[in-house]
Amino acid sequence: MTASKILSAVALALLAVAGGAHAETYDGVHQLTSAASRADVASQAVVAAHSANPYATAPTPARPK
Repeated sequence: MTASKILSAVALALLAVAGGAHAETYDGVHQLTSAASRADVASQAVVAAHSANPYATAPTPARPK
């Protein structure tokens, strides 16, 4: 092999190593950081379940018959 082919193979190998070494890290399960107790969250859930849907769109008009 010529020197240019060896040099290009080495350069390609270095690019592959440098480009492929960016993997995400795993931090494990995160700790719970809530300030509310279970009873507070349960009471808030009951209130939210009985209130209007804040994400609902405006009602559509009735279709004529």
